[in-house]
Amino acid sequence: MNMKRLLACASTLLFFANFAVAQVSFSLDKASYGSSENIVASWTNGLGNANDWIGIYPRGVTPSPGSSAYLYVNGTQSATVGVVDGSVTFTPVDLPGPGSWTAWYLIDEGYTPAAEGVDFDINIDVGLGSFSLDKASYGSSEDIIASWTVGPGNANDWIGIYPRGVTPSTGSSGWLYVNGTTVATEGVVDGSVTFTPLSLPGAGDWTAWYLLEDGYTPAAEGVDFTIINESAAIVSFSSSSQFIGNELITLSWSLDDAGGNAAIDSLALEDGINPSIDVTALTSIDVNPTANTDYTLILNGGVDTRLITVFKDTGSGAAFSLDRIIYTPQEEVVVRWTNATGGGYDWIGIYKLGDTPGSVPSTAWSYLDGTQVGGGFFPSGSMIFPPLPEGDYFVVLLLNDGHTIEQGPVRFKVSQAGRTRFKVTNISYNQTKKQVTITWTSNPNRTYSVFYSDDGKFSFNSDVDDSVVSGGDTTTLTFSNPVPDAQRLFFRVSENRL
Repeated sequence: MNMKRLLACASTLLFFANFAVAQVSFSLDKASYGSSENIVASWTNGLGNANDWIGIYPRGVTPSPGSSAYLYVNGTQSATVGVVDGSVTFTPVDLPGPGSWTAWYLIDEGYTPAAEGVDFDINIDVGLGSFSLDKASYGSSEDIIASWTVGPGNANDWIGIYPRGVTPSTGSSGWLYVNGTTVATEGVVDGSVTFTPLSLPGAGDWTAWYLLEDGYTPAAEGVDFTIINESAAIVSFSSSSQFIGNELITLSWSLDDAGGNAAIDSLALEDGINPSIDVTALTSIDVNPTANTDYTLILNGGVDTRLITVFKDTGSGAAFSLDRIIYTPQEEVVVRWTNATGGGYDWIGIYKLGDTPGSVPSTAWSYLDGTQVGGGFFPSGSMIFPPLPEGDYFVVLLLNDGHTIEQGPVRFKVSQAGRTRFKVTNISYNQTKKQVTITWTSNPNRTYSVFYSDDGKFSFNSDVDDSVVSGGDTTTLTFSNPVPDAQRLFFRVSENRL
């Protein structure tokens, strides 16, 4: 049996199983841009699909869900009409910032290129009058002063410290807003901030950056500096991931023995549950905890210690949940809980991804009675938090004014682009096995229903599977042809409500 067409529908979009790829000529107006310049992408002999789009990805990354920037061929983020010969303009607001990137012409809401990608660079051109440190080398007990002149005056500009050679991104080793605190209040055109030893990452080679508006775009070249240990110390202690998944997590560390003058007699790793592990001869170890775990690295019996917490993302469940896992900056965040076991000062905290409760303040919080006064115990209930800025977050329920996690964490994202563009990205039919395979973009910790219709009226009153577990950012389902004698079938994929 030859199936004439095999279509799938996600929301209101229909996708054909096969398409012909024309030879598209695709180019950019330049190969190198300043961070305040527009980028013009042009093409001829396009396919004419309204859902064709131009995607920007880090150089070397194959197109897949999660582009760094995109526009449809009509020049907007809403598909309306196809354009055979045309161009789109990315403004600096649309673009991901300085770095090495590749632009792609991609076909019909998917990730198949119609032409070779075009490499380009974005360079820093925002500029400060100056950016400097007071010294190039510091002792481990010294303050570090970062100063600048003629800044943009943004309240949420910040100074970030990263290991030397690392491009600014999530997970800085130390940071302060331009007002000298970790809470943005006002812009400072000419000023300085002081990093104390407690806010610094420890001995090693580092770079300080002036970064714009809670993002990772530098306004000036980074300034290198070194922190020198006067005695044996832990230089760094890091985890390959803040959250536990299916893969092992690698804990890594480095030590400073003052050029051999400070003896390292012992180095132990403790998790608070199992016996202490002697790791004196190691620089890393793989762990696979099943729940939220604190790891403490102890040098020379306690001369220096470092703590890392890794979390198990519980996802939304019956005991603790969010109404969704992706929000826009205009949407309130709704948290629900049941059977809390603490008391009147249990509380819910929202943290930025990378933050550890107790180490940094929460981004938003409230006691279970809905106030910041507390005293009333509500073992079950719900709470609404005001909209949050764009970023990655997690939410936890903590006990008795402390930082012991009772429920969660549950990860979520706030994005101006909104929730993941729900769409079928691939559909195929195996004639020999008479099996259909459908792949679609999805949200973690959700389930989906797949329906079919063979009457051409899109009734979709029959289901293939009504509880397909999400595979993460994308989900794939393979199933036997539900109507082997049909000349054509239509499919619809729906996300199930929590």
